Amino acid sequence: MNKISFSGVATRWLDWQCKMIADIKIGTLFFKNNNTDKKPELIASWPENRYESIYQKLSDIAKDTIDGRESRVSRISCDLDENSLICDVTVMPLHYNDELIGCVIFLQPTRSAEHKKAVSQLFKWGTTWLELTLKANFEEENRLDPLVTTLTKLSLQDTPLMVSTHEVCNLLSSELGCTRVSLGIMRGLQVDTLAISNQLRFDARSTQIRSIESAMEEAIDQKDIIFYPQKVEKLSLIAHKHNILSQSNGDINVVSIPFSVGVDFMGAITLLREISKPFTKQEIDILRYATELLGAVIALKMQEEKSLREILLQSFKKSLESIFSKEYLLLKVSSALLVLTILALSFFKTDYYIYAPSNLEGKIVQVIVAPQDSFIKEASVRAGDMVEKNQVMVSFDDRDLQLEYEKLRSERGTLLKEYQETLALHERAKMSILLARISQVDARLALMKERLKRIEIKAPFTGIIVSGDLSHSFGSPVSKGEQLFEITPKGDYRVMLNVNDYDVSQLQIEQLGSLRLVSLPNKIIPIRISKIIPVSEAKNGGNYFRVEAIILDTDETILRPGMAGISKVKISDESLLWIWTHTIIDRARLWLWSVGL
Repeated sequence: MNKISFSGVATRWLDWQCKMIADIKIGTLFFKNNNTDKKPELIASWPENRYESIYQKLSDIAKDTIDGRESRVSRISCDLDENSLICDVTVMPLHYNDELIGCVIFLQPTRSAEHKKAVSQLFKWGTTWLELTLKANFEEENRLDPLVTTLTKLSLQDTPLMVSTHEVCNLLSSELGCTRVSLGIMRGLQVDTLAISNQLRFDARSTQIRSIESAMEEAIDQKDIIFYPQKVEKLSLIAHKHNILSQSNGDINVVSIPFSVGVDFMGAITLLREISKPFTKQEIDILRYATELLGAVIALKMQEEKSLREILLQSFKKSLESIFSKEYLLLKVSSALLVLTILALSFFKTDYYIYAPSNLEGKIVQVIVAPQDSFIKEASVRAGDMVEKNQVMVSFDDRDLQLEYEKLRSERGTLLKEYQETLALHERAKMSILLARISQVDARLALMKERLKRIEIKAPFTGIIVSGDLSHSFGSPVSKGEQLFEITPKGDYRVMLNVNDYDVSQLQIEQLGSLRLVSLPNKIIPIRISKIIPVSEAKNGGNYFRVEAIILDTDETILRPGMAGISKVKISDESLLWIWTHTIIDRARLWLWSVGL
């Protein structure tokens, strides 16, 4: 295991774990030392400040834990940055493949029993994640093991299958210290030995070879690695043939590893080694990764080494099996039914419609805007309300305008008084100036009267308010020209269809259709196409044209602007087969043309 590469992951994990849980003072991660006499190796620590005296105590606790002894230390004294306090010790063992390989130790202040239980659960979850990361790190190293790489190179050599598999067996035998390594592949329901280490020629009919092939078949049938002597975790597997093979070779270690291509197991490798050298978990993992690659290579070479006669024979055999199999009659009947169905659909004609999502709009939409800068005093209507002509829709605060109006009136009175005094004194020049100023004030008074008339906005006609809601905006300011409402005349609607650009060319003005609204699903509303707008817009992943239609006959009092539904327009009479397939065929033709076919 590469402790250096794992150290970075462990350091980041420890930093995250200690920061996530409040009041953690120290966190350490120890790994088991290969030399049992030495103390565990410190892989990661938190915080960055190192407290060597405390680490010595934690190292002793870690050694007791890794050696399987229960530590009696539950609290220790910590001298952190000149502050001394008593800390609880929490030890979380670290396992890999059921083997204790290290531990994580946290120092935290004394907590209540309930709080300590919750924190311990967080530690447990974090340690579980770290163990999974450790396993992934270790398995990645196995994939990159030099033995796996060498085996792959040997199997990919441009040599016959018999030669390359023999070299693979020789390499495994020498590298793993095996007395014999055999490789076999499935032929029908039996395994045939393909290669044996250190033995280029062998008698396939011998008892020893048949015993090896039986062991391979036992592993392939159970689709699992089989050991003998059996591992504790593999006791549920049958290992009878492996037992016989072991005893016939002087009671030795036997392991068979099946390999597959896809989901089909096609062969196995059987290794024999002295009883004093059991196969380790790392060796089995390396062999498992190697056989995953060998299976694909062997299948490829077997296919390449087939003669033309074998390939033709295999193809002919598959054809005969498909023709004379039990499913053939069902296939024939299904094919006949399919042909009859296609013929029936091609002769049966019905109405062909174009379907399009649609919505109701008013033919006229009047925008109501603020006539001046002011504040909203009252709004008695909102979107969806019916309004009558000259009904007050919204009124504005006129206090500022009234004050300004009174101010101008007072100013005019003052000017008139000055004018009369000047008139009595016959000061003609001053009289002219005062007359001009009075005219100015009169103009401003007229403008103020006009603005006071606009304090209330009234409906220009009887209709429905399409948009606008000021019921929650009392006292809020509005600017001159700001849109307040949209109103449309009552009962004067049009239908807007959003037609896909694949279908729009089939539409013509005066074509008839029908509309069903979501809010009135039981009512069919007749429509007629009145206008096709030659401008497309992109939405919902496609291009759509807006087509206008008029409502022919319905009770428009039940309709409201904004109602949505589906419209269908009759185009012509076509066969069902054409109706169901023409869209796919047209798009396929367009694609073929675009690629130059």
